[in-house]
Amino acid sequence: MRTRLLAALAATLTSLLLFSAPAQAAPGDASCLLGTGVTTYTPPISLTPASTTIDEDLNLSCTSVPDPAVTSAQIDNTETATLSCLLTIPGSLSGTLFVVWNTNEVSFFEYTRTTVTVGGQQVSTFTGLITAGKFDGASATLVVTAVSLDVISCLLGSGISSATSTATLVVA
Repeated sequence: MRTRLLAALAATLTSLLLFSAPAQAAPGDASCLLGTGVTTYTPPISLTPASTTIDEDLNLSCTSVPDPAVTSAQIDNTETATLSCLLTIPGSLSGTLFVVWNTNEVSFFEYTRTTVTVGGQQVSTFTGLITAGKFDGASATLVVTAVSLDVISCLLGSGISSATSTATLVVA
């Protein structure tokens, strides 16, 4: 009798381990893995490193475990940095950007940004915390890649005034 009970218990535990649903994301999470946008540079970035205003307008498709109504987000961020089209000046920027969700809620994202230039593409990573609004207290990472820098315009001296971008945002 005891052997049958132990065998039944072992079979139950094994089936629970093998066939249970995967772990769900923690409450407060949102994943925006498909994002596109435009990054503009004023004045245009050129071969010579110079201070420029960067304006990023991003549209992201999202999912959220705790709030299935969240399906998209928009980000419009403006800041100033020293850049060239072939070289990123070392350093980081800090600031706050606002994530506007399709539910008309807003997240205040306090970030530190680092940018690297790889093969003529500028990759900016924003890391930090949601300090107010939707998903308050969660950590967040936004990665924006300016994918179509026109290196020929850079080399010919006219500079690059805009680039299409891809973006991902994870709030956890």
